[in-house]
Amino acid sequence: MSLQAISPASCLNPGAELWIVPERRSSRLVQRIDWYLNFQIAKATKHRPRSLPPEIEDILEKCDLPKMDWSQSAIDCLLIPSSHVFPNHWVLIIRDSDQWSDWVQSIATQWTQMKKPSLRVFLPTGKGLSDFEKAWGKNDTLDSISVVVD
Repeated sequence: MSLQAISPASCLNPGAELWIVPERRSSRLVQRIDWYLNFQIAKATKHRPRSLPPEIEDILEKCDLPKMDWSQSAIDCLLIPSSHVFPNHWVLIIRDSDQWSDWVQSIATQWTQMKKPSLRVFLPTGKGLSDFEKAWGKNDTLDSISVVVD
């Protein structure tokens, strides 16, 4: 069980298909990544979906169809294709959690759902490699994971 530590100076170099990052406010490195992504992360945090017009809501109610909840609270991650800017395929932003272990568990869940591509995790400012190893626990092997400490 060994993690590969990446320095902030070389964190944007090739080596992983999927980069998982915290929210923009949690890491200076994410702000730098966001700049290269044309501020897609910042724009996504400010986006508010439009509500349905009353006529559509009436039709849904009359036809006994479910109404989808597109509120921002339902979104816990954002996947951005990034191969045109970075030497990877995707950047996945996972919303911060009150509990560190919950955030790390979200990483494991999303990574597994994506069929475990090679992974680079950008830790929030103030978190270290040992914090990540403890929270990761027995989720899976750490061999194909590199970690960037801000």
